[in-house]
Amino acid sequence: MKKALGRVMNKLNLKYTFCFSLLVFLIGVVLTLNLVPVSGVNEMSEEEIAELLSIGAINYPLGRWLMFCSLFMMVLVVVIYAIKKIKR
Repeated sequence: MKKALGRVMNKLNLKYTFCFSLLVFLIGVVLTLNLVPVSGVNEMSEEEIAELLSIGAINYPLGRWLMFCSLFMMVLVVVIYAIKKIKR
């Protein structure tokens, strides 16, 4: 198991992986953007605001999922980078 993890960490290009996760994050942001202008947000409750944001978005659930996955990948890249630096 340790050898397999070492092989993956040696072959993994962290720069490209981080750039890919950043691209996925930006795609998720575009999918969750509200394209319909909303006025009177101060008088609305949190549930109504969330409902309006999800209705006006291109694909709100997929965008949120992509953003969470890319953040997870970014954290993994930073952890792997830190492990590589500690080993040197």
